[in-house]
Amino acid sequence: MIKLSISIIAIFLFSTYSYAGVPEKIVQSGKLDSGKSYKLEIKTSKFTIKPDSRKDDGSIWGIDGGYPRTKTDELILQIDGKSAYIPWKLYTDLTDIRTARVLEDDGFVKILIKGGDAAGSYDAEFRIKDMRLVERIVRVGEFYKEVWEKTILHNELWNKDM
Repeated sequence: MIKLSISIIAIFLFSTYSYAGVPEKIVQSGKLDSGKSYKLEIKTSKFTIKPDSRKDDGSIWGIDGGYPRTKTDELILQIDGKSAYIPWKLYTDLTDIRTARVLEDDGFVKILIKGGDAAGSYDAEFRIKDMRLVERIVRVGEFYKEVWEKTILHNELWNKDM
């Protein structure tokens, strides 16, 4: 009985500690290789369980059963003071974001996000060209070389002044 109690306490402490590093806001700014300046802002808030909330049904990234600790409310990338267009539906399914970074690679500005924990961890990559999102790739943290979800945006009807 004592061994079981210690195991339960250890599991509780580990799960509490492992989510302690989830920030409520990530703000990052700097210069890209091209010399353009950028500012990335990701705002999250506590996930509130509502009567219609469903436990892990595969519709969100960052959990492996149960409910996430945080949800993503905003993801804003500005390049030289102009906001890149990133549809909300392509980031609101990312939960428990831990880190993010911005870089230029292969003609794209990329936002690289890591979130979740253990079996629920993920890596999300947003590829931006001409100030709009053109592709999102999500990989599961345990199988980081495999693409588990890929969204390609083909809509050319967008406002270049955004």
